[in-house]
Amino acid sequence: MTDLDDVVDALKDVEKAVKSNASSSFWGGVSIVFFFFIMTNWIGDMWNSKIITAVRYGTSSDNVQVQKEPHDCDFLEAPLGRKPCRYVKIVSMVKFSVSTTGNPIQSFDDGKTWETVSEGSARPRGDYVVVSYTKHMDDEQ
Repeated sequence: MTDLDDVVDALKDVEKAVKSNASSSFWGGVSIVFFFFIMTNWIGDMWNSKIITAVRYGTSSDNVQVQKEPHDCDFLEAPLGRKPCRYVKIVSMVKFSVSTTGNPIQSFDDGKTWETVSEGSARPRGDYVVVSYTKHMDDEQ
């Protein structure tokens, strides 16, 4: 009879190990998905940070303005479901320099055309970068 009790105990141990392993596999998978979701959002936010933008455009981070990205077109925003819109990131750069006559000048088109900076307006040192978002409606067909 001892042999049968040993077999039952061994089967219970195996059943317990299988249940424990299945549970940890499920939570392991959930944690991997959660980690991936957090990392992709964090990396996206990091890539659009003031410091990275300043390095990318060769200016000081003090001269970078990054607007918060709107999320009202996202699938999970109320009302839930697909929305006929999306946001497009726009990076605008203002270049500053001094004209041959010594007057401060600025360019809004990457130095193709220049205009005189109005008297008394504050002018940052170096180029100025603005990251903004514009809403685009998808064509409904």
